[in-house]
Amino acid sequence: MTSAPTTPADPAGEERRGRALRLYLAGADQAAIAKALRYTEDEARADVHTALEERLQAGHAETKELQRTAAALQLDQLQSKLWGKLQGADPDTAEKIGARLLQIIDRRIKLLGLDRRPPPPPHLYESPPPRLGAST
Repeated sequence: MTSAPTTPADPAGEERRGRALRLYLAGADQAAIAKALRYTEDEARADVHTALEERLQAGHAETKELQRTAAALQLDQLQSKLWGKLQGADPDTAEKIGARLLQIIDRRIKLLGLDRRPPPPPHLYESPPPRLGAST
């Protein structure tokens, strides 16, 4: 196992953080990142966090969207795993899994902004056209 995350000036640390970030953005969770890079989950979490912070500080505007995409992928993976466990489960277990699936769906809706209402059409802001024969 390697030591705690290194400083940004360390090229080996930068490479490791870059690899951890790529795995994260591909949808891997902390456990999968730690296993792939052969270190602890805490180190994986710290590397991903540091790499994202470095990108934000460097002015990479797409970083927040990348985080949103990675989180959506992780929710997809979790939902798929739970869906597989739902098949053939006893009623009590199925109810618990179903409740968790609804939570995941709700989280995805909020994450992707699907719960936000679009603004009303512009014609609702405009005054109606004058009627023929009406005095103004």
